[in-house]
Amino acid sequence: MKKIAITLMLLLLAACAYAYDLPGASYKVQDYQWHKNTLFIKVHWNFTHPDNDTIVAEGFVEPFNHDNGLRAVQLSLVGLDDQGNAVNSSDGMPRDIYIESPFYPASPFKITMKLNGKEKAFTMIGSYFHFELGRKTRFERIDFIPVTSR
Repeated sequence: MKKIAITLMLLLLAACAYAYDLPGASYKVQDYQWHKNTLFIKVHWNFTHPDNDTIVAEGFVEPFNHDNGLRAVQLSLVGLDDQGNAVNSSDGMPRDIYIESPFYPASPFKITMKLNGKEKAFTMIGSYFHFELGRKTRFERIDFIPVTSR
């Protein structure tokens, strides 16, 4: 009986921890200043400057609609000069490998970049695999987040 009680208590604690950390529960698009969409992904982020030599992009990614899932999202924070040429970059990825409804509809990311002084603007680019949900077989296709948004 004691083992059952301990097991039930551990399961309850695990459920509480899972519920506390549910992605998407606290992510609101209106809380972010910058957005980029493609046919299959949405990226939302804010920039902060913890000091004069650093910029941080913090936000979340989500599938463009709930019929698709995302896997292996790779992001890059890119510094651009006056002509729009890349002069600096830093790579990162969201917390979750798979991003799909209903359990993981969004995933947070944080990318830090040391500035070199040539940056005049910043953007996000990247790549990801997308797939349709609800199918027995998943056909994954790679897609890219371009420098310019649609």
